Amino acid sequence: MYLHEIVIFVCDIVLVHDDGNRVAPFGTDKRSLTEAVERTLDMASERHIELACGWNSVTLFSRWKPALARALRDLRPGAGEDDGTR
Repeated sequence: MYLHEIVIFVCDIVLVHDDGNRVAPFGTDKRSLTEAVERTLDMASERHIELACGWNSVTLFSRWKPALARALRDLRPGAGEDDGTR
């Protein structure tokens, strides 16, 4: 994830699906990924971010952030099986 002016670039870390966002832990463990995403969101909270740009979507940050919060809850230990699909 990267921050630039009013945009957060989430690349392929967060995938947008019809039924909500999914955090995609490609090549890293879920705990490290969750911590990195939370640190980036903390930095974003100190700025005026308006847009979230993924590899296949652009959306308002104000709509994207709550969906990401739900995805992070699902990613935390004990939130379901660790089968790599979340």
